[in-house]
Amino acid sequence: MKMGIMTQTGQSDYIFFGLVSGFEVELGYFSLKELEEARGPRGLPIERDLYFQPKTLKELKELHERGLVG
Repeated sequence: MKMGIMTQTGQSDYIFFGLVSGFEVELGYFSLKELEEARGPRGLPIERDLYFQPKTLKELKELHERGLVG
């Protein structure tokens, strides 16, 4: 997974639904465990973006298509 944006939590506090940019860009479920285990190209873990500003899915799609995210 390259990027995950949580939009809501499921029944468990550890399962999320949101936009995922990995092999494909899609909406889907992902777990906190997956986020904790994921590593980037240099083996670094995922970090929370402290400066993230909420965006609509449409805005995120447009940013992705322009190559500005994930």
